[in-house]
Amino acid sequence: MAFEQDLEWPKMSVVVAAHNAGRTLEECLTSLVNLRYPDYEIIVVNDGSTDNTGAILAEFPVRGSPPINWE
Repeated sequence: MAFEQDLEWPKMSVVVAAHNAGRTLEECLTSLVNLRYPDYEIIVVNDGSTDNTGAILAEFPVRGSPPINWE
């Protein structure tokens, strides 16, 4: 679905809770990055993962389009 660029769309924040999400996180973030919404950010909360969740997060740009913020 294409969004009308002439309209003012609200900024959206997508929050992803991740705990040992290494098996699915890359696919999740790739899908979110490819959304065609005009103005959004992705926030990932890494909740003490002991798997490769942090390494996967490090592969995605912290500042980009859309920005991915993680802690």
